[in-house]
Amino acid sequence: MSKIKRLRKRFTAFVNQLTPDQCREQLVLAYLQMEKCKNVLKGYDVEPVEMMDNGDSSDLELFYRCKKAAEELAYLNDELLHLKAEDFLEENSKSGDKAFVVKVDLKKFYPSLSFDTSDAFRTFKELREQFKKMAESMKARVLQVGTDVYFMSKGRIHKSVVEDFVGLVSGDGTPVCRVKGHDNAIPANYLYDSAVRLASHVGKTVSDHISLSSDKESAYFIDQTSRVFKGAKWYLEDQKIVNFASINDLRGYLITHIVDDTQK
Repeated sequence: MSKIKRLRKRFTAFVNQLTPDQCREQLVLAYLQMEKCKNVLKGYDVEPVEMMDNGDSSDLELFYRCKKAAEELAYLNDELLHLKAEDFLEENSKSGDKAFVVKVDLKKFYPSLSFDTSDAFRTFKELREQFKKMAESMKARVLQVGTDVYFMSKGRIHKSVVEDFVGLVSGDGTPVCRVKGHDNAIPANYLYDSAVRLASHVGKTVSDHISLSSDKESAYFIDQTSRVFKGAKWYLEDQKIVNFASINDLRGYLITHIVDDTQK
């Protein structure tokens, strides 16, 4: 059975369980979601419409793909403007040299130093510990071609390797990388050096799913956009959505089901 036929069968089962009024409501919301997608492609900062989950989060997948496409287009347009500016500078520079100024805010790398001065020995000990923390936080984190990296994609942890650097994020200068097995470029701040470190960040923000009910047993799940939800366990099992009793169980599942893109 083709993927489209499987989706048709699954979506038909989902729609058949809805009442006529619910169907009408979801159709209206679908039209509104289309308008939201059009707006986000135009560059407007909008949020998606909340619809019932059909098991594949199709509406959110479409919305966030549109948002990502708009962000990448804005990035490419910005890079084109920079290239034009560089061409102008090169043509009008006598020496041909280009000077760059880098501003660094050290507050981003270590906390403010504070000590209890009532005890001289304790003050010295605290001072030593603070400087050790500062030195550790300011160590260079090397990210280069060939580095193994972990990142989230379609609700799973992926392991890959950096293949190339394709530019910088406009505004904060974050490097943008191309990794093996993926067509889309990924900002370096979405990449982690270990699956455990990445998993510890998953589930820090949890949204309530539409099925969540205070009088029913609940469970956690992660959707195709890598967002974590808390929903009704009966609904998740009915829709055959993989779910977990706790966030730690979800993180454990992600760590033990890593998608290895280095073999592609």
